[in-house]
Amino acid sequence: MRLLLTGGGTAGHINPALAIAETVRKNDPHAVIEFVGVRTGKEVDLVPREGYPLRFVNAMGFQRPIASPVNIKAAWLALTSPYAKKTTRILDEFRPDLVIGTGGYACWPLMVAAARRGIPTALHESNALPGRAVCQLQGRVDRIWINFERTAERLKVKDDRVLRVGNPLREGFDGISYEEARRRLGIPREELRILSFGGSMGAEPVNRAVLEMMQTLVAKRPHTVHLHATGKRDHGEFMKLYRRAGMEECSNCVAKDYIYDMPLQMAAADLVISRAGAMTLSELALMGKAC
Repeated sequence: MRLLLTGGGTAGHINPALAIAETVRKNDPHAVIEFVGVRTGKEVDLVPREGYPLRFVNAMGFQRPIASPVNIKAAWLALTSPYAKKTTRILDEFRPDLVIGTGGYACWPLMVAAARRGIPTALHESNALPGRAVCQLQGRVDRIWINFERTAERLKVKDDRVLRVGNPLREGFDGISYEEARRRLGIPREELRILSFGGSMGAEPVNRAVLEMMQTLVAKRPHTVHLHATGKRDHGEFMKLYRRAGMEECSNCVAKDYIYDMPLQMAAADLVISRAGAMTLSELALMGKAC
């Protein structure tokens, strides 16, 4: 089987694709799998770490307000990129049996190009409200896999092309016990562990609330350790405020731009504070975490 996975911009679109790739590999060890994304997305960081080849198309997300001048280029790329040589060459060279898109503007060019050629295509929508790319692609693809039952009500496609399958999760979210995770991380039995994050790109309100919590609560409790992922976009600004508040002296408060070993850290946590992303909700539910 030759499989192309496309989607990206944020980890919320990339992690479902990586989970699908893991499942395919488990069932078909000889499957040939590659990813397609954009050079400005989180896929540039995450996909190569997992050992998959990554190709690129030209695409941009639309900005708010819609009248933003940036959207002129985004609209031009949306119209032209599916027909550009950079996109069609990927299909010519790889010759996929199936193309799966996991949402986000990064999946648009390849999904349109594959559908035009009659290559079997499928979309996975993890969110309750289908994204712009999924809404625009729904009439072109062969299958639409959804997580929430009510997502089907938001789609115009009403036939058996829409199937509720849940969210595909990365290996590790169901394979590490609380005790094993803490042993591997060297966490003492008496330590209370808090994990917080606001998504791969970060979330400023979450960062502000977490910093206040670290100052007023965690810093005063030496047996509580708080690990927070700020998101790469906001990490510099968070660290300025973090240092200004004198938090560098608090060894039990740790801030990182991104957490790469999330299954392990989540398994070891006593409490998780996060934004309610669809993939995160599925991970927390599977692990049965207080959140």
